[in-house]
Amino acid sequence: MRHAPSFSAQKLLKNLSGSIATASSALMSHNLHKMGLKPGFSVVQKARFTTDSQAPSTRAERMKLVPSVIPPPLNDEEWKKAELRWIVREERHCPICLQRFGSSEMLCSSCSHAVHKDCFVNWISQSKTRWCCPVCMTPANMRESPFLKSYMCTSAARDIQAAIRGYFGRRCCRALRKRSTGVLVTELGRAANNMNSYLLDQRVKLDSELGRLQKELDETNNLFEAFMATRTISWISVIEKTRQRQSKACPICFENFDYKGVFISLASDSEKDACTVSTVSCCSALFHSDCLDVYESVADRAVCPCCKSGFISHKVEGVS
Repeated sequence: MRHAPSFSAQKLLKNLSGSIATASSALMSHNLHKMGLKPGFSVVQKARFTTDSQAPSTRAERMKLVPSVIPPPLNDEEWKKAELRWIVREERHCPICLQRFGSSEMLCSSCSHAVHKDCFVNWISQSKTRWCCPVCMTPANMRESPFLKSYMCTSAARDIQAAIRGYFGRRCCRALRKRSTGVLVTELGRAANNMNSYLLDQRVKLDSELGRLQKELDETNNLFEAFMATRTISWISVIEKTRQRQSKACPICFENFDYKGVFISLASDSEKDACTVSTVSCCSALFHSDCLDVYESVADRAVCPCCKSGFISHKVEGVS
């Protein structure tokens, strides 16, 4: 019959297992440090920077329990195309630290995005997501790109040279402008002032000429109206022509006339207010008096709506 181990034996085994675990952890950290890898990454993640550029897959994907979402491995030609697509977009800042790429080590993804290598290492160690691109968050292969690093160094040198050349060029241009364009600016200012004075003089002359023409036009209109008012009109012949026309409707409103008798005649002064139809002296046409008054108020010139001649109207009886 076996006896249960004593309390001191259990304590000894517990301390021994803890020491073994501590020693194993310390030994693994020492080995990772000798390999140049930082603690805090999984073995699969660390292998991505020491073996190849293929993104790691999950255990379920390796056992083919679920379809893999990892893109297939890229050859050198496909990696070149991915790098060229990133260059075409003209991105100059790391999407993680938001600093210019400069001469730091760069990683290029199979989805044509680029990040600092150190930034990606820190990001993937603190992120709980699977291995993916930090820009589009899709599973992607990552590879260190000396070509992009060289391109960014060349681009930075080119930007610095352009800034220096632009500074000295602007400074020389300002000095040259002060020396060479002083006389030209003075001449252009004098020419502009002369042109302004000439245009003002022409405007004054034009306004004066327009005023003179308007005055002559007003005098002509006054003479025409005076002539039309003073000339002698044979209203007997006018009313005879009106009877012969036998107008059916007003040429302005197109409403039919209502003849009250066989003959129509000129209205006397006492009956003018009761008459609603007028005739004109030019063509003997009949109009409603109200329509003719409205026409004369809106027309530019007082001419007959039918024959376009000057006229004098007179009210008539026997029609409405």
